[in-house]
Amino acid sequence: LTGSRPAVEAMLARLSLPDGGGVLGPITVSGAGGPGTPVPAALLGDDSELVRAIVRVPRGQGRALALALKEAVAVRGARRETGHVHVQMDVAELV
Repeated sequence: LTGSRPAVEAMLARLSLPDGGGVLGPITVSGAGGPGTPVPAALLGDDSELVRAIVRVPRGQGRALALALKEAVAVRGARRETGHVHVQMDVAELV
């Protein structure tokens, strides 16, 4: 998950992790808008910092994580929450 700190923290707070799941972060991402950064800094607003959190689960729980993330994104959209969160699964650079 990458985006503004308030948006990422709200998403993590509502995320129901499968058994064995865990979260690393969120931590500040340096060079917002640079190579490899999926969220343009312009979408974050003037007073927000770009952060990233890694959500991990055992291999057999990948589908459950995908469903949990889908639900969290749907609630976020339905509530028209501000900020931007980029969700990416199976990031090649982390494998």
